[in-house]
Amino acid sequence: MYDLVFIGGGLSGTLSLVYLLKQLGNSPRRTNGAGAELRLALEDRDGDFGAGLPYGRLADPRFLLNETVRTMDICGFHDWLVRRRSCWLGMLQQDLGEAVKSWLEANQQPLQAAAQDPRQYDNLFLPRCVFGRFMRELLHASIAQAQQDGAASVDLLADEVITLTRVPDGSLRAGLRSGGVLSGRRVLLGLGSLPLRPAHDLEGPGCIHDFYRQGPGALRAFCERTKSSKGGPRRAVIIGSNSAAMEALHSIHFDRQLCGALHPVLVISPSGRLPDAEPSHNRPAFEAQQTQQLARGGRAWSADNLIAALRHDAGEAQRAAYTSLDFSAAAIPAFQVVFARLAPDDQRKFVERYGACFTALNRHTPPEYANAGKSLMKSGKLRVMRGRVTAVEQHGDDLLVTMETGSEEHERVQAAAVINCSGSEPLHQTSVPLLRNILGQDGLARINAAGTGIHVTPDFEASPGVFVMGPLLAGHSSEARHIWNLESAPRIHEYAQHVAGVLAAGANSGERDGPA
Repeated sequence: MYDLVFIGGGLSGTLSLVYLLKQLGNSPRRTNGAGAELRLALEDRDGDFGAGLPYGRLADPRFLLNETVRTMDICGFHDWLVRRRSCWLGMLQQDLGEAVKSWLEANQQPLQAAAQDPRQYDNLFLPRCVFGRFMRELLHASIAQAQQDGAASVDLLADEVITLTRVPDGSLRAGLRSGGVLSGRRVLLGLGSLPLRPAHDLEGPGCIHDFYRQGPGALRAFCERTKSSKGGPRRAVIIGSNSAAMEALHSIHFDRQLCGALHPVLVISPSGRLPDAEPSHNRPAFEAQQTQQLARGGRAWSADNLIAALRHDAGEAQRAAYTSLDFSAAAIPAFQVVFARLAPDDQRKFVERYGACFTALNRHTPPEYANAGKSLMKSGKLRVMRGRVTAVEQHGDDLLVTMETGSEEHERVQAAAVINCSGSEPLHQTSVPLLRNILGQDGLARINAAGTGIHVTPDFEASPGVFVMGPLLAGHSSEARHIWNLESAPRIHEYAQHVAGVLAAGANSGERDGPA
């Protein structure tokens, strides 16, 4: 019987555990109500404790953080970069890939200057594996300190929880894929992002279903298969233009064999454009006129009026050759003024109905990714289309991709490779066994009104003793917090501190959330 089981060993679960251990260490000695030391467990399907999918073993060094070092001030990360400089920088310098070599060369000056002035790290988009290494070290150091202080013991369990049920005594029982069982008084679900949306039952050797998991290796394997094939370069289609699509383009750009084998590359997405990386530096600076007018009280404050103003201004920015960063710099301060003045029902409506749209209007990408896309486009190897893929079918040795582009007739293109970067699957159709289990009839949780996350209380509790942390909080709106998206590491860090405080406050009770 564990006092608390953390399900998911990535950023959400790890940061919640780290802050809980810190709070327990700063408090009088805690016990579980029966006088015994608190027993905690951290479970992860892949055994990638501390890092999870985005930052763990599958994070190729070419993949970059979506935030600058300045933004990623998490649990002493800045100090760690200075203290462990020789370790993480040496790890990158040993990588023989062209993408990492290019990153090191492009950032040579700030990297050298940072040896004396750590602020020079601030504007860098570091490889994700560096942050993953920091998180793993942070987790193990926190566990060792907690055990030394007698605050708690922590077991790391490499397995997948596929069921979660409440037993008559009030405790929770987690069924593992291996056939084992965990019992806990309380549980925190830190499952991370949902898997990618299935892309039309993709079949065949040219299909890459999940770039994060299959990644560059799948592209290289495809390249090897095409070396001996007759004919010239063959088309690749990327479905979507999100961060995974940018990583695919970045991978293709820095692999000469792939660039030679895949030509052209066609990106198909509803927006019809790639995310921006930097301000345009156009003069005069962009003004989000309708959103700013709304902030001045020029129109009635409502969720509908706010999203309409934001959409209008974003469209104006695009038509005038400004970037999403120009739009964000002008619109977000005005948005914050208006959102704070909305009635509670309108705030909730904005989060639940328009949060995903607002996130898309402000999306960005690391400069290295944007430059790879621009280079491919300049050389004629990349084309971006606005459309929605409706079918992918086998067509001889290739694939036939059907799409809607706004015209009455569907367009079709033939491709040798199709890469699915179409975004996460809907929660109501999730393929995750545990979520299907707990969201079922009479389950321990239910989908929130936005349809994008799990319904929780202001303290992130889905049902007594079942807490949620991370991307599954998307769509949560309460008097204290409004969360339309929780993919950002800095925001996960912020909310992990809150949920850790809630868990620490109940650490001694044991009786309320299960047996002592």
